[in-house]
Amino acid sequence: MKSKKMLSAFIATLAIITISSILTTGAAAAGKEKVLFKFNGKDGEWGTGRLTFDANGNIYGATANGGNDSSGCYDYGCGTAFMMTPGKNGKWSEKRLHSFGVNDGSPTGGLVMDAAGNLYGMTCPLTTGGSGTVYELSPQADGKWTETVVHTFNGNDGACPSEDLISDAAGNLYGTTEYGGAVKCVDGSGNAIGCGVVFELSPGTNGKWTEKVLHFFDGTDGFNSRASLTFDGAGNLYGTTLSGGTGKCTNGNGNVVGCGTVFRLTPDGKGSWKETVLYSFQYNGTDGLDPTGRVALDTSGNLYGTTYLGGPYIYGTVFKLAPGRSGKWSMTVLQSFDGGDDGAQPWYGPLVGATGEIYGSTCYGGGWDMGTIFELTAGKNGKWTEDVLFSFSGQDGRIPAELISDQAGNLYGTTMVGGNPNDCLNDGGCGVVFEFTP
Repeated sequence: MKSKKMLSAFIATLAIITISSILTTGAAAAGKEKVLFKFNGKDGEWGTGRLTFDANGNIYGATANGGNDSSGCYDYGCGTAFMMTPGKNGKWSEKRLHSFGVNDGSPTGGLVMDAAGNLYGMTCPLTTGGSGTVYELSPQADGKWTETVVHTFNGNDGACPSEDLISDAAGNLYGTTEYGGAVKCVDGSGNAIGCGVVFELSPGTNGKWTEKVLHFFDGTDGFNSRASLTFDGAGNLYGTTLSGGTGKCTNGNGNVVGCGTVFRLTPDGKGSWKETVLYSFQYNGTDGLDPTGRVALDTSGNLYGTTYLGGPYIYGTVFKLAPGRSGKWSMTVLQSFDGGDDGAQPWYGPLVGATGEIYGSTCYGGGWDMGTIFELTAGKNGKWTEDVLFSFSGQDGRIPAELISDQAGNLYGTTMVGGNPNDCLNDGGCGVVFEFTP
């Protein structure tokens, strides 16, 4: 996610698209949610991206707003990086590691940790002419953390990086940008902008990092990637693009921009990568459009993902892509959200559980139209069954982000808004960090 201005526009768009139905039913009686922390603005606002654990069970994450630098930012600040530490009594304490300012930019997603305990994330610019950054947060002996910008995008190598970074065993970082690059696409306002890139950042012995663009999107193979990437065991990268592909979806000006794609990047062992479009969404009434989240892999090599919109009820889908012997991938819609109790508009990708079940979150729908946690399980007949495990109601959070799990199978995440209604009044709270036990 992006700055408060962008996030406010995001919420407004959701409100326009969603036929809000404030239901009187309660949360599904399955599992238990526990709010670990409620943001108050000064310590963060608008939880974004995915959380990450360290070896000691501490949780790290980022917010797109909040902090202690309000110069040129909305509300309390431009965003924060934070750490959650579990206590012996079951309570968690929060520590703000860094407050972002106008010169930093606003965090677009969560954090990833390297073997030395350094954290990495990305920001989208808040100043005119900027294209975003990749930053490093390093722990110091006195308990403080130091921020270092390891890469600044210049537009030609990408602009406005998306969501979370991922890393490989060698410490290289990988991500996508929504815009920028060598090839131009048409945005929602009719402007020609870069279609976006997939990039790699490699650390050097002198502390400097080297960026390499692995792929320039050209519209036909994707445009406007807003999702994190996923590795398989062979070193291939998988991702989604919000637009592009062979579908005939149009933007606000009537320009055909495509309905989105799922893609794979395959290394050739010589430093080059080959992109393959595994699926182009057509918005044909069933398959969905606008995939915004990362895809997840199961042990058989199948991919699972979500679309923010589309399907027979227009409120988004959960899909499966299965590899075939001929190299083609077959797509199956596992769940079509109806906008009511079962959820609506999943922005983030799903999580594959230990026994093959699929967990995920939706931005809206559920008992109070404030988002859900859902589970999909496969039946013997090939059909999948959805169970709504939890419906957010406001003070326990609203609009959940991506889920992670611990070794015991508990789920963790943040919400963009909700929590203490006395903080961040316009949003009914500044967001929360939560734990859910299925």
